[in-house]
Amino acid sequence: MSQTRVLAAGAVAAMLSIACSAPSFPPPGSVAEVADRIDALRQELDGSPGPLPVSFAAAGTATQRVPVELLADGFPEAPDLDMSHPVFVAEWPSGSQLVVDPGLATRACPDFGTPAEWVGGEEIVCAGERDPWAERIRPDSVAAVVFSHLHVDHVSGLSEICRLCGDVPCQVPVALSSLQETSDETHEAAGRGWLDEADVAGCIVPTRLGAEAQDDGRPRAIAADLPGAFWMPLPGHTPGSQLTFVFRRVEGELVGYVIGGDVVNYAPAICEDGHPKPWLYRTFVVREDEERQAWNRALLRELDARGYRVLVNHHLDAERTEGRLCPPGEAGQEALGQIRSIETGMPVMKAWLLSGS
Repeated sequence: MSQTRVLAAGAVAAMLSIACSAPSFPPPGSVAEVADRIDALRQELDGSPGPLPVSFAAAGTATQRVPVELLADGFPEAPDLDMSHPVFVAEWPSGSQLVVDPGLATRACPDFGTPAEWVGGEEIVCAGERDPWAERIRPDSVAAVVFSHLHVDHVSGLSEICRLCGDVPCQVPVALSSLQETSDETHEAAGRGWLDEADVAGCIVPTRLGAEAQDDGRPRAIAADLPGAFWMPLPGHTPGSQLTFVFRRVEGELVGYVIGGDVVNYAPAICEDGHPKPWLYRTFVVREDEERQAWNRALLRELDARGYRVLVNHHLDAERTEGRLCPPGEAGQEALGQIRSIETGMPVMKAWLLSGS
């Protein structure tokens, strides 16, 4: 056998080895059972007089126009999408703030967008100095920073918050689950490097999200002084992936927001079965457990059907009908077509008052 054939056979074997060694995360029960547990939490909060967040908003740290075929299979007619990289901030009557997914740091942003440019995306547009989104955050009021997972586009923006502190260390509480602390996924390990840098600089105070985390389909409180904010392990995209829930009252009605992280990168992929991320991406870029990801998408679809506001980080401005991503019946199919065909045109920096969306 020629050397070329030997090398080709070795490359194929290596690819098959990688593909076959993807992590496995069995679902923690049926979708309905887990959704029922989340509903029970919503009902408990609805009967409680405790203080809930008075505001909940998101801001863009960067945006990049990319072909939808880079984000999800099965949408050949969809126009290019302005892929969002948001930071979420909830605030309580006391002034305490919860930050979820601080987004992309100015210095990480250009390099992060390069791979998508190689395969048809436009140049990434970074908020940078033109739009100092971090100034909407008060470091001395942040009670916790949590992450849907530890990839650089969800973690590195913490350095922008640290920059606000100047020469005085911020001491911002950053909370990781045990699953995030121990994740051996390549990109989550790199994300922990950004947190280590902030720790060395004296900017953050590392804390643990609760006790030893288990993927049991049960939401947990983020902190005792942040009533209405919860997290739940949801591995599949990465070992450390999780959902974040924020509940607040809007015109007297209790509304539950679900920050979905990277379960999907294109909102319509939630609404129908059979729309995973592209095979090359989920096999060689981020080694996802597609069986579990299909379950995760079904859970988000069920929560959407039950009236939760499901937020897709990288498609944050997806169109909604009566608050839902996936409305039922014929009207729902028409609305889904509209989602696929709109030109989103998301600006680099925009504050979405999600409480009113």
